[in-house]
Amino acid sequence: MYLKLKCIPIIILSINIFGLFLNLKINHNKIINKMASNTIRIYILHDDIFDYYLWDNIFKNSPYLILRILFTVFVIFNFSVVIHLIRQFIEKYTIRKLLYFKYFNKLN
Repeated sequence: MYLKLKCIPIIILSINIFGLFLNLKINHNKIINKMASNTIRIYILHDDIFDYYLWDNIFKNSPYLILRILFTVFVIFNFSVVIHLIRQFIEKYTIRKLLYFKYFNKLN
C-alpha cells in the first residue's frame, strides 16, 4: 500500500526528518563537501537523460532489481563526479586564466 504525498502522516514525517537534520551538527569534512557539491549536478545530469532509459530498458522485469539499481547508482554517481572534476580542471586552467588576462589588460 502506497501513501499519497500530501497525506497527514507523510507531512508530519517530512517535518520531523527536516527537524532532525536541522539540529544535526556535522563537522567540516572535505570528502562530504566534495560529494555534496557534485550532488546537484549529478541530479541534473541523470534526471532527464537517464531516467526513462533506465526504467524502460535496464530495470524492466529484472530478477536482480536491487543489485542493478545499486550498481547503476554507483556507476552514474562516479561517472558524474569524473565529468564534474574534468569540468573543474578545464575551468581552472583555461576559462579563469582567460578572464584574468582580459581583466588585467583592461587595467593596463
